[in-house]
Amino acid sequence: MPKQLIERIVGAAVGVVVGLSFLFLGFWETVLLLALGSFGWWLCSERHIPDWLISLIDRIDFRRR
Repeated sequence: MPKQLIERIVGAAVGVVVGLSFLFLGFWETVLLLALGSFGWWLCSERHIPDWLISLIDRIDFRRR
């Protein structure tokens, strides 16, 4: 499958998701969701996450019974 076709499919899917969130969540909730998602993407891809934070997250037991 050509890369250009995959990019168009992904772009269309993102557009549908954003459009549906405008309909079901509202304008400001969607803007907040997009802003926080963009901040998380930037934080994890462009910045270096400190080792102490990674070790802190590793110590948290999410599978408590």
